[in-house]
This record gives sequence, structure tokens and C-alpha cells, in this order.
Amino acid sequence: MKKLAIYVTINYPNKEEFFKTLDVLEKCKVDYLELGVPVTNPYMDGQIIKDSHKQVLDMGLDNKEFYDTLHEIKSKYKNFKLILMTYKEGLIKYDLLNNSDYYDGLLCVDEFVENTNNVNPIQLYNEDLNEEELQLKLKNNMIFAYAMSGRGKTGSFNSLPDEYKKTMKRIRKYSDLDVLIGFGISTKEHTKSIIDNSADGVIIGSNFMKLMGHKDYNLLEQYIMDIKSAL
Repeated sequence: MKKLAIYVTINYPNKEEFFKTLDVLEKCKVDYLELGVPVTNPYMDGQIIKDSHKQVLDMGLDNKEFYDTLHEIKSKYKNFKLILMTYKEGLIKYDLLNNSDYYDGLLCVDEFVENTNNVNPIQLYNEDLNEEELQLKLKNNMIFAYAMSGRGKTGSFNSLPDEYKKTMKRIRKYSDLDVLIGFGISTKEHTKSIIDNSADGVIIGSNFMKLMGHKDYNLLEQYIMDIKSAL
């Protein structure tokens, strides 16, 4: 079965609605929650995710609340694995490398994380990597490889890029890790196209976060099930 990862920024738009959203992910048996750890400059993300980071930081997310939320997620939900997605700023602020018991995997987009201390790093791949960089990342990659669909920020594509095809092929020369494709994926048609090109799954963030603004949990459930029908 192909895999689905859904991105949500921690405690967005508030803690109550955040957990109602996670209830939907659990009900729909999403494979991975990619949990956004907010930073002041999420420069690889588009405006929707940037705004969510700012809102959560403005609400005052301290270390205690952060880890209380992670503990609640790990205790309450069993159908999805918890993958943290952050930048170097979040890595340091929340001391993530020394608290790996709270999550299943860690993706840091601007700092190389080695496979130590049970961190289970997930690495980000695109067509710009040379062979040495690619192999080093794969050597320090667990769970799945995150291949960008193409160059750009999350939520910034007018049409689905196809650069991921070459990236995925290069990854599979050296590794049997699942390869999930992210950046710019928003529809069932996008998902079907990616799966038809032999990817192991998709990662959806900006469009899902946009739908969260409707505060309609039936809509979120319908959207996820529509995406899953193409997996």
C-alpha cells in the first residue's frame, strides 16, 4: 500500500482545533503526521505555512507546551507515525536531538542530521544534489526519503513539477527506502500521476492547511479519503 503523509503545524490554529484535525488523520489512517515545528523564518515554505508558524509563535509556544503536545500525540494516536519537520532554529530551541523518545522521525531542511541518538533522520532530496551528497544523505536516512517534486517553496507551484522522477531514480540506485514526494501536491490527480510514476507515496501540506481554515472536519476527512483513493 502506498503511503500518505499530511503536514500540520503544531497547535495550529489553536490546540483544540489542532487535535480535532489529528482525530481526522487517525480516523482516516494516514501513515505519517509531518508535524511542523515553528521557526521565525521558514524560508522553504510558502505563505500558508509561514503564517501558521507566526501564529503559533505569537501564541507563545514554550518548551513545556511543545513537549506536552508531543507526549499527548504519541499517547493518543496509533495509526500514524510522528515525523517532526523543522529548521536549525527549531532543532536548537527545542533541543530535538536529545529528545528523540517523543517522535518517530526528524526532518531538518537546513541542517544535516546524522543517524545518531535514535533520532531517525529523514533527509530531503532534489535534483541539485551531487552523487556524494546523495549517498551521504541516504547513509543517514531512516523511515522514508523525502523527494521534492521540483525547485520551489511549499505551496508555490502552479502545476506539478516532474523533476522528482530523476531524483527518485537516483535514490533507488543506492537505497530501497520508500520515496515519498512532496512540494506542490494538492489533488487526487497529482497523487495518481506521482503514484503512476512509481513513487511510494505523497506528502501534502499547504493545501491541507488551507482547507483547515474552513473548520469543517468532514471536509478534511473527505479530502484525505479522496487522496487515498489514488494511492
